[in-house]
Amino acid sequence: MDLQESIDRIAIVGAGPVGLTLAIALAERGFGIDIYEPRYTDSEGAQLSNGRSINFTIMERGLKAFDIIGMRDQIIEIGVVLKQRTVHFPDDIMINPFGGNITSTVRREDLQRVLYKKAAEFSQIKLINARVTSVDIKKGEVAWSGQQETGVQAYLQVFGADGAHSTVRQSFQKYHWFELQQETLNLGYIEFLFPPELAKGNFEADTLHLWPRPNCYLFGLPNNDGSITINFFYPLTGPNSFEQIKSNEDFKNVFTQLFPNTLKCIPDLDSLWSGLKVSYLQDFQCFPFSHGRASLIGDAGHTIQPYQGQGVNLGLEDVSAIVELFDQHKDDWEKINQEYSLSRKQSARSAKLLTDLTLVEYTKELPDPSFKQVCRIIGYLLKNYSPVFCTHFQLIAFTHADYCEAEIRQNVERKIIQELVQRSDLNMILQKDVKNQEILKLLARYGLREEKK
Repeated sequence: MDLQESIDRIAIVGAGPVGLTLAIALAERGFGIDIYEPRYTDSEGAQLSNGRSINFTIMERGLKAFDIIGMRDQIIEIGVVLKQRTVHFPDDIMINPFGGNITSTVRREDLQRVLYKKAAEFSQIKLINARVTSVDIKKGEVAWSGQQETGVQAYLQVFGADGAHSTVRQSFQKYHWFELQQETLNLGYIEFLFPPELAKGNFEADTLHLWPRPNCYLFGLPNNDGSITINFFYPLTGPNSFEQIKSNEDFKNVFTQLFPNTLKCIPDLDSLWSGLKVSYLQDFQCFPFSHGRASLIGDAGHTIQPYQGQGVNLGLEDVSAIVELFDQHKDDWEKINQEYSLSRKQSARSAKLLTDLTLVEYTKELPDPSFKQVCRIIGYLLKNYSPVFCTHFQLIAFTHADYCEAEIRQNVERKIIQELVQRSDLNMILQKDVKNQEILKLLARYGLREEKK
């Protein structure tokens, strides 16, 4: 294969939301872009997704990247804006309002389409329907294979946005200095829909739905047509696991026992299991994210679990970081890559830690009846001491604060709650439900103070 040189162009491997957003942002800054993606099947940008209709939860840090390319409002419009989280306990519900902050759930195919349509407006963006087989990360050379031909192309920069099983990351793995940690969990998930005609009237359409249970949980995100995309997270092996579900009847029994208030929304429950596929969950964390002429973005550099919807937001934040560094350093790609890699290392690790803690919350803490007292405390603090007190989830979802800052806030939050739980007058404080000077002093000891006017 003859080497072709495009030293004034940038290659992006993978045309998911992260890759397309970066392509548009860099094209707006004058670069020619080649996007390698073998899964596109039509001019609308419809992408094969193994039959899955996975939803993305787009939060403020993700919307920041769409701000950069002028698409914030359009992305919000194609999704459903969530006003709250509803937690479905076996005998009760708990509502956590989002306080007017924007969190939107968007179908993967809808997001892909609007981003692809935007990318198609740029004559300098070229979509190459080919599979990348290897990358020389030091030279920026991309080896690719199409349906009828192969080639090697050299680029100014190469960005690996090709997901958890990244070919670009595999090219990094050839070097001894590359750090890679991989974790396979004893947890899988299945996905199906509550159809609109059954979901409407039974479950609110602008709500993130959560059914926490011991060692498992059900998660629901609404769609524009009134349907709800459901994900069931369950152990792969063990006494109560996917391994033990051998038939449609077994599956029906699991849902009847764990989630009886959902049965009326599953019209094909008697036959549903036979058409479902269990997906596995893996974590990848690596470093560095950049070397030579190549960088890893999105799941290619940090695959985290979907419990909190942070995977796509963390990837879109990578885009924001790269664009901000380019605007600061212009064509000094060596400095851009170095600063990008260092700045994202701890953010990715903190995001993973906080995501892992979310699984503990869903499968250990919330199913424990005694944890409802903690929920009452958090509700009281948010109502009476905001914005002095805010949770780590609020920092993650509704601000641009670094994930490291959210990790610190999680530790502070836990210590404050531990102190409050030990107070003999806690129930009286919660019952009065007003601001308390002693609580203000407690918050101040942890650095949470009211601003002086």
